[in-house]
Order: sequence, then C-alpha cells, then structure tokens
Amino acid sequence: MRDLVYKNITSHNRTRRVISSQEVFNRQGMHTTVVRRFICIVRAINKKSEYKHNKPHVYVFKYHNSVTQEDEFFFRIRGSVCLAQNQKNFLVDFCHSVRIRVEVEKVLN
Repeated sequence: MRDLVYKNITSHNRTRRVISSQEVFNRQGMHTTVVRRFICIVRAINKKSEYKHNKPHVYVFKYHNSVTQEDEFFFRIRGSVCLAQNQKNFLVDFCHSVRIRVEVEKVLN
C-alpha cells in the first residue's frame, strides 16, 4: 500500500512558497516514509553588487538503530541565488530537504 500527500503553499504576495510531499509505503516487510520539502523566499534587492554570494550549506545525517532495525537518512541544502528579470534584481533563498525513514514492519499477534 502506498499513501501520498502533496502540499503546495504560496504566500498572499507570492514571495514565499513551500512545496512538500510525504510518501508512506510498505514493501517486503519494511515500512518506509519519505518526506521531501522545498522552501523558496524571494526578495527584491537594489543592485546585484549589494548581494554577497554565500556558499550553499549541505547537511547530511544518517542514523541506524540495530535493536529496533530502524534506519533514517536526512539531507538538507540551503543557499541563495541572485536573479534579474525586467531590469529588476531579486534574491532567492532556498532550502531543499529529504528525510527517509525505514523500519521493520511490526507484526501484531
């Protein structure tokens, strides 16, 4: 069985957007949950030269519990991009994240 939840949330002034999906499925005795999230914030800036370019930050986390047979993996990248459109400059801050959790399906007696 596979369940999928998808959300697309945009702010009223369209400067912030959150897109997320959650997928839950059982396969061969394993219960897996995958959560994906994308957050984007747009701001107007005066000049591209004002923008100080920062390197993207990457964060990775992996966890294994041998007692409960659980595995978890988490990945996140944060950064920003400077864009120009119709002689206007914008700064776009973003964050992508993926969380995967795998556990042995519990059998009810």
